[in-house]
Amino acid sequence: MAGNSAENRCIELLRKIRWPGGVKCPRCHREHIIEVGCMRTFPEHKRYYCSGCRYTFSDTSMTIFHGSRLSLSKWFDAIILGAKGSSAMGIKRELHITYKAAWRIKHLMGEDSLAQEIKQRLLK
Repeated sequence: MAGNSAENRCIELLRKIRWPGGVKCPRCHREHIIEVGCMRTFPEHKRYYCSGCRYTFSDTSMTIFHGSRLSLSKWFDAIILGAKGSSAMGIKRELHITYKAAWRIKHLMGEDSLAQEIKQRLLK
C-alpha cells in the first residue's frame, strides 16, 4: 500500500475492527466521546476525549501501533508480508525499514488479537 489514500484506508479498517459500533473509550469503554482533532505526525489519525473518565486517546491508543513512527500502511504491509511467511529481514528489505522495526512488527503481530483480525481481513 502506498500514499495517503492507503493510509486513509488503513485507518478506516482499524476503526471498523476496533470499534464496530462506533468509537468507545479504551479505558472505561463508554461511548460519550468527543472528537478533538488529529495527530500532528499522522493527520489521518483522529484524537478523542472521553467525557466519562476524561481520557484523551487516538485511533492507535492501547494498540501495538501506538507510539510507532511507522505509518499504518507500512504496518499493514508488514502484517501481510509476515502472514505470507516473510522473515524480519525480508520485511526490512521489502518496506525499507530498519531491522529493529521489522523484528518488532513480526514479534508483536503473532501475539496481538487486533493484528490477527487485521491479517484475516487483509488476506481475504
